[in-house]
Amino acid sequence: MSVMEEIRRRVGQYPLGEPFSVSEMRTLGQRAAVDQALSRLARTGEIHRVARGFYARPKISPVLGPLSVSAPKVALAAARAQGAQLSISGAEAANRLGLSTQVPTQTVFWSDGPRRKIRVGNQTIVFKPRRLLAGTESSAGPVISALKYLGRKGLTEEMVEKLARELPVNVKEELQRQIPHLPAWMEKPLLRICR
Repeated sequence: MSVMEEIRRRVGQYPLGEPFSVSEMRTLGQRAAVDQALSRLARTGEIHRVARGFYARPKISPVLGPLSVSAPKVALAAARAQGAQLSISGAEAANRLGLSTQVPTQTVFWSDGPRRKIRVGNQTIVFKPRRLLAGTESSAGPVISALKYLGRKGLTEEMVEKLARELPVNVKEELQRQIPHLPAWMEKPLLRICR
């Protein structure tokens, strides 16, 4: 099977709109052959470049036309390619959970991989190296990151009640499993959130 056929087969395994890294294709042939095959697939419209070193099969809405790939999906593809774990920054997590109205200017992820930046359209994804807090790679990760960001003094009673009301059961169960591994000050608010 030629490099082009191998790459076309591998690309076909990704869902529409799911980004993948060029480095994930490197095992299929020499670098120049892989780059050339990806370039040809992009010219024919089978894939499109979503960021430097990242492609996706186009996802097309009957109403809106081609849909763009989100920055967090590209971040996950980058982590997968590097074998790194990610957690979203506390500011981003607090905003997504409705605990803060501040919108971060960049999408920041803490990673056990290298520091880097990726441009996705008009957005910048920033990977900052940091020892990940226990549980941040789990479904409870955004809550843990948000609490760490807010801190003991910044976490209000209203925030605790909001999380207790709105978090799904599976996230609460994961939070309960993570409590013994987290800073002591988080235990009391997390127990109230999980009740």
